[in-house]
Amino acid sequence: MFYLSICINFCMKSLSILAFGLLLIFSLVPLNTADHLKVERRSSIVDSLLASGLTKETSKLYVPENYSSIQEALNNAWDGCTIYVKGGFYEESLIIDKAVSLIGVVNETVIYNRRASVTVYVKADNVLLANFIVNASTSTFDGIYLFHASSVVIENNTVINHRNGIYLRYSSGNILVNNFMADNAVGIHIYDSTNNTLEYNVMVRNKCNLRVWGLPLEHFIHRIDKTNKVDGRPVYYLVNKENETISYDAGYIGLVNSSRITVYNVNVTNNLSGILLAYTNYSFIWNSNFSNNERGVYLISSHENVVVGNIFESNFWSGISLVASSKNFIASNIVCENKYGMYLTVGTYISNSITFSSDNNTVSGNIIKENLYGLFLDNAMRNIFRKNLFANNSIAIHLSISTQNTFAENNVSYSREIGVKIENSYENVFYENNFLVNNVDVSCASTGPAINYWDNGTNGNYWDKYENCDENGDMIWDQPFVVCQFNKDNFPSVLPVNKTYAVIANFTVIPEKPKVFDSVKFSASSCGLDQPLRVWWNFNGCEIIAGNDFYKTFLESGYYNVTLFVLNEAGTVNYTTKQIYVRKVNVTLLLLSPSRCFIGENLSVTAVLTDEDGRRLVNLTVKFYFVVGNATKFAVTAQTNIDGEAVVWIIPEEYGEIRVNVEFEGKTQYERKVESTTIDVVPKTEFTVVFLLIIFSVAILVIFVTSWKKTRKFFMNKLSKRMKLEAQSVIQKSIKPV
Repeated sequence: MFYLSICINFCMKSLSILAFGLLLIFSLVPLNTADHLKVERRSSIVDSLLASGLTKETSKLYVPENYSSIQEALNNAWDGCTIYVKGGFYEESLIIDKAVSLIGVVNETVIYNRRASVTVYVKADNVLLANFIVNASTSTFDGIYLFHASSVVIENNTVINHRNGIYLRYSSGNILVNNFMADNAVGIHIYDSTNNTLEYNVMVRNKCNLRVWGLPLEHFIHRIDKTNKVDGRPVYYLVNKENETISYDAGYIGLVNSSRITVYNVNVTNNLSGILLAYTNYSFIWNSNFSNNERGVYLISSHENVVVGNIFESNFWSGISLVASSKNFIASNIVCENKYGMYLTVGTYISNSITFSSDNNTVSGNIIKENLYGLFLDNAMRNIFRKNLFANNSIAIHLSISTQNTFAENNVSYSREIGVKIENSYENVFYENNFLVNNVDVSCASTGPAINYWDNGTNGNYWDKYENCDENGDMIWDQPFVVCQFNKDNFPSVLPVNKTYAVIANFTVIPEKPKVFDSVKFSASSCGLDQPLRVWWNFNGCEIIAGNDFYKTFLESGYYNVTLFVLNEAGTVNYTTKQIYVRKVNVTLLLLSPSRCFIGENLSVTAVLTDEDGRRLVNLTVKFYFVVGNATKFAVTAQTNIDGEAVVWIIPEEYGEIRVNVEFEGKTQYERKVESTTIDVVPKTEFTVVFLLIIFSVAILVIFVTSWKKTRKFFMNKLSKRMKLEAQSVIQKSIKPV
């Protein structure tokens, strides 16, 4: 007992020391709300902080009890300190340069800035700013400004009347949750930052609600989900996605490092861009409206996308902007009342000083009107502009340091200043264009000879201000038209160029009535009057496929919408949609089981599945229901093996009739099948009696047969002897002497 007492005392002391050590460790853990607390809805970070009790009273400051102003409290705070600000009106601007938690009272604590400065300037990491109304007398400066800050939480604030409501500049890994931005120039602005999280933020009545800006891919990698709202509609910010569809209710659209995204029937306003494509390829934007944004559609390092049949109106920078983006097809859009109708430029990556041009894009069949600049090319090359209508722009087409672009069959008309303005650009080709009623048709300016080509060797352009002679009647003026110094049109047209192109969209489906797992061939049978066609397929509203033919294997039954888009090089577009029904595969369910078995005997029931082509179906689930009377005794499932057989074993415990119902659901791929059978379960004693009765009956039968044979022989012998005696008697009587 003495040794036992010593051991118990030693254990109790060790546990006390361990508990004290754990308490000391937890008391030394710094409060870091950005890293250690989960972001939830409705002020959860602040609530968790208040409820946890982790902050000691000695690490707290109170405004106005300890300090009359918030900034004074910040000046006297230290890393890890929590500052509580009571409800009230605080006329000041703040600089937060320590890792503090600054917490106000929801809807009661107001920071009002009358100064020509940022209202709340955060330049430290690990800051929590929550529960403030941030307002200003002028909208010239930013509301909450993070500069080179990380692990900052901005929660439950209202920011109004600023240039940027919340502005993250070179700041990464921050959390913005449940904030309200209204009546700012920009609601939330993220500039050259990465890996920020936005949840449950609301932006309304801002000139530009959400602005995500950058150039390299990492500047666009953020977690921004649909809980964020722009003018009451959800934000769609897709990162690393493919084969998805966005339509109807979008308030903001960002597609980042994604592919084959379809956007249609949306109406997006009041953002940096109606739709942002950053490092996104093979996507399809059509039949949508983008207005009152900074940019209608904004492509950054995005390639082989299709923008067709949209309206870009009253965007205060550009309707369509391409930065370092190539091989896109932009057709049949209406682009009007923007500063720049279309803007194509380069992108320079500062980290490695590599410059990428916007090249090899095709722009056809668009109506570009009433813009300050209809089309502006800045360091763009090898693009094709065909069959576009430029009307009522100040400057219809402006080329700056751009080369080897082609302009054909465009109408350049009613330009208030200049039809085509060329600055330090060369080797561009213009032919079969119409220049009509422009103030000035062409203006050339360069530091040296900049030669562009104004015909294709056979056909030039139509100039409404030029007249000459046409002696041979070939409808080409006999003398070249001097466009500007070093530039002339050798084949100026007598009449305006008016070429029309029709395109018909149609396709076939083989087989016409496909079933699940069939490889279905879709073939475009369109025609475009000898014009090269561009063909895209839209499968069920999401998947984009290019090419005249494609094959699709359907893995589920149902109705599928397949749309064929056909565009010719002149920008004429047509499309047709067909609904394809894919039926389920017919199956045969064969049930194998004995009709009778004994109590206690191992009984197997086998279901065999084959499809309509006779192939055994493997790894599919079959359900077996064993019914006695009107009650299901038990149910089991089994998978079909490599022979297409699903086997279950049972041991009957009662005699009587068992009904076996077997069901194959089929679900979305196969037709449902049900089969049933009955099994008689008998006791072994009953079988023995029956067997003995059968043996006895057989024995009786044998005895009877044997006896009958002997009896028959006996009577036959008797009859034979009698007949013999009667015959002898007759003979004797016949020979009796006379």
